Amino acid sequence: YLYPAYTHLDARTVPATNGEIAAPAGTEVRLKTRADRDLARAELAAGGGAIPLAVDGRNLAGAITVAAPGGYHFRFYDARGHLLVEGPAIPIAVEKDATPHVTLAAPPPEPEVEAKEPVVLRWEAEDDYGFSEITLVWKLPGAAQPSRIALGGASASKRARGEHSWDVGGLGLTPGDRIAYYI
Repeated sequence: YLYPAYTHLDARTVPATNGEIAAPAGTEVRLKTRADRDLARAELAAGGGAIPLAVDGRNLAGAITVAAPGGYHFRFYDARGHLLVEGPAIPIAVEKDATPHVTLAAPPPEPEVEAKEPVVLRWEAEDDYGFSEITLVWKLPGAAQPSRIALGGASASKRARGEHSWDVGGLGLTPGDRIAYYI
C-alpha cells in the first residue's frame, strides 16, 4: 500500500492476504500474486475497465488505485487472447477520512472586547491523519470574503493545540460590530 501524502502514512506490505483491499481514496495498491497455471496474459477488471498485469509464467504483478468502493477480479487469457477464466469478485473498501475536530477553549462565546486589547484564542484540534494547516478564519461585517491567518503548518501529529493573540484593533471595527470566526 502506497498511501496518499495527506495521510502521512508509511508504505505497508500485507503478505499472504486474500486480496481484499481497504484503504483511503488515492492509495496505490501494488499486487503480486501467483496464478494456478502458466499464462500468456492477465488483467484486473475493476470499475468497468481493465488493468493489464505483468506476467512471468505463473507470477503476476500490477497496481490499482483505490478510488471508490466496489471490487475487482482477475481475468486469465491464453496465447491466442481467449479468456480462460474469470475469477471471483474481491472487495475494495474505501476508508473514510474523518472531518477534523476543533475545540475553541477561549475566549468564551460572544466575548466583548476593547479595541486595543487582543483576543486570546486557545484551541485544540484532532484529526485521523494529521493537518495540512490550521487556520483562523473570520468575516467582518459587510465583507464579501473571509480573511485568514495561518496558526500552524503541516503536521503528521493527530493532535495539536495552540494559543494565538489576535489583534482585532487593526480590523476597523466600530462599537457593536460582530465578527464570525472559527478555526
